[in-house]
Amino acid sequence: MFLHSFHVLSCISQLDKLIEKTEHEYLESELPSDLSRAESMLEEHKRKKQEISHLINYTADEGEKIVVRVRQTVRQTFNFFMFFFT
Repeated sequence: MFLHSFHVLSCISQLDKLIEKTEHEYLESELPSDLSRAESMLEEHKRKKQEISHLINYTADEGEKIVVRVRQTVRQTFNFFMFFFT
């Protein structure tokens, strides 16, 4: 479970870096001066949004798996103690 938790933390770090990089790129970019450039920037924005959304969903799913494992472990530990100490 530790390695899985580390993987989720790595995903969160990767997500944070991607969002920071994307924000920086948008702040540094100039407004488009023609329709072609505007369309190109819109497509890039959609691609980045999809990439970030995918990473958010993946990280949330992996985090949920950790929560489920922790709950199972707590329940098993409780049952173990109840069996031996009651």
